[in-house]
Order: sequence, then C-alpha cells, then structure tokens
Amino acid sequence: LQYSQTQLRGTSRYISMGGAFGALGGDISVLGQNPAGIGVYRSSDVNVTASLDLNSSTATGQKCPNNQFLLSNAGYVGAIKLNSDVMPNINFGISYNRINSFRRHYTGAM
Repeated sequence: LQYSQTQLRGTSRYISMGGAFGALGGDISVLGQNPAGIGVYRSSDVNVTASLDLNSSTATGQKCPNNQFLLSNAGYVGAIKLNSDVMPNINFGISYNRINSFRRHYTGAM
C-alpha cells in the first residue's frame, strides 16, 4: 500500500498541467515516464525544482508539525547539433524525480 500511492511531483510546469507532459514532452519531469519526450529539446537544459510541504495537525491540545523541504526534481538534458537533414540533433538526459513522500506517521489515542 505504501509504494502504490504516488503524488504529483516534478517541475511547476509539469504539476500545473496535471502530469500531461508524459505525452507532450518538452519537460525534464517527463524522463521518468516517457524518455522520448526529450526529443523536442533544441538546446541543453538544467533544471532543479524544490518543494515545501507544510503539514500539521492539532488534536486535544497537542500540535504535530510535519514540515519538509524536498527536492522534487533535478535533471539535465543535453542537445548536440549535428547539422544534418536526416538527424538534426542528438538528445540525452538524466533526471531524478521524487515519486512520493513516505515520512508520514499516524498515531491515535483513546
């Protein structure tokens, strides 16, 4: 159950489109879903996206803050121009995408 739930994480552009760049390409977050999506790049790109999760709960006078600063996405796409009519570019990329945050603790008392 813990590994089956994913959260939408990646670049702000990727999140704002609801993860649709898996089909569209042109975003560094797409490397984890569809590596062919980097084919639309015409120049090299470096990208780092950080996120801040602010979660807290208060019950029966106890406050439980759970704030996290996370690295959601980091990656590099390199584009090498070949000046050929058949294959104008060669693109390659490497990326890190955070899938889910497993730092959640649930406690209960009666």
